[in-house]
Amino acid sequence: MKSFAWPLWIRFFLFVCLGPGLGTGVGVTSVSKSVWLGIASGVIVGALSAFLAAIWYRRVMRRRDPTFTYDTYALHAEATFALALPPNAAFDLCMDALQALPGFFASEGSREKLSITGVTGGGNAGYFSFGSPGEKLRVQITGVDATASMAIVHSQSGTLLILLDFGKNKENIASITRFINRELQRRFDEVAAIAARAETERALTLAKLSALQAQIEPHFLYNTLANAQSLTRSDPPLADLMLGHLIQFFRLSVPTNDAATSTLGQEIARVVAYLEIMKIRMGARLTYDVAIDDKLNTYAFAPLMLQTLAENAVKHGIETKAGAGKITIRANADANKLSVSVIDNGAGLSTATAGSGVGLKNIRERLQLSYGDAATLSLSPNTLNNSGMTATITTPIVPTEKII
Repeated sequence: MKSFAWPLWIRFFLFVCLGPGLGTGVGVTSVSKSVWLGIASGVIVGALSAFLAAIWYRRVMRRRDPTFTYDTYALHAEATFALALPPNAAFDLCMDALQALPGFFASEGSREKLSITGVTGGGNAGYFSFGSPGEKLRVQITGVDATASMAIVHSQSGTLLILLDFGKNKENIASITRFINRELQRRFDEVAAIAARAETERALTLAKLSALQAQIEPHFLYNTLANAQSLTRSDPPLADLMLGHLIQFFRLSVPTNDAATSTLGQEIARVVAYLEIMKIRMGARLTYDVAIDDKLNTYAFAPLMLQTLAENAVKHGIETKAGAGKITIRANADANKLSVSVIDNGAGLSTATAGSGVGLKNIRERLQLSYGDAATLSLSPNTLNNSGMTATITTPIVPTEKII
């Protein structure tokens, strides 16, 4: 034995050496009538008992902890945890960790004071004892800030008679440490899994968005180029004007950063280029009016949705009606909502097919992907002209980068 801890030595002396030593000393003195011989016998027997008990205790401890030495003997164990949790959450975590110990019950748990006091079930805490009450455990939590805390956990053996630690305090701290680390890892894994799912969902959403955008009527391009080719023979300046609008349309249609983001101003400019092309193709049958406050141009707006409404107004409203037609685009906003309307005085939609087209279906899907239930697409008759229809997209006002 390299050393012998004083608390342990005192316990061995009082409850191992003292009894056998005194008994032997009194017995030898009464038989031999020699006090000195009794004292010597008592000292020898007491020392031998203490030595054997110490050897036995170290052997038991080595089975539990091969690194045990008398230098490391202590009646208590302590650990400090830095937790990336608010104080109340740290309190709950520590309470769960303590309650996971066999037989633990809290004698006091104060969320206001952020402290917990309790004991384990006892019984097997110290074999060399008389009715072990178990280990006393104390936890004190200190809030560092709103998102971080410090927790000090203390485990101490009871003091009834010769209660020896037998490594239980160290085991308690180790069990609490494992529980806390396991729980923190579980929470970290959950956050990582949620982030991974969100990233996967975003990737799927963007892929779906690309697929939805790909469904935009491709015949517009073919028909426009065919018209421009025809005009080069009959009216070259008008053909040049049409091609200029087509270039502008596709310049605005090719994203510069992220296909998922745009502004109302960009979408209006794209629709104007489209309507200018359709004016050339349809002649006097089509006129349009755009009246939108310039301050709304910077508001976020998902790409190509307004384009789809304008195409529907031309295809299902103006082209299917005899005579001239007009498309009006309006927008207004309050503190929380942005509403953009495309109004035509065309033939309108029949009751059987109203709102069931692929383009409108795509808009509804994209609004759901981008805003959930906070955005709507509404279709209603055009009450101003008593013909045609009004299609209105209403969205919450959000930063541009949030749009998909």
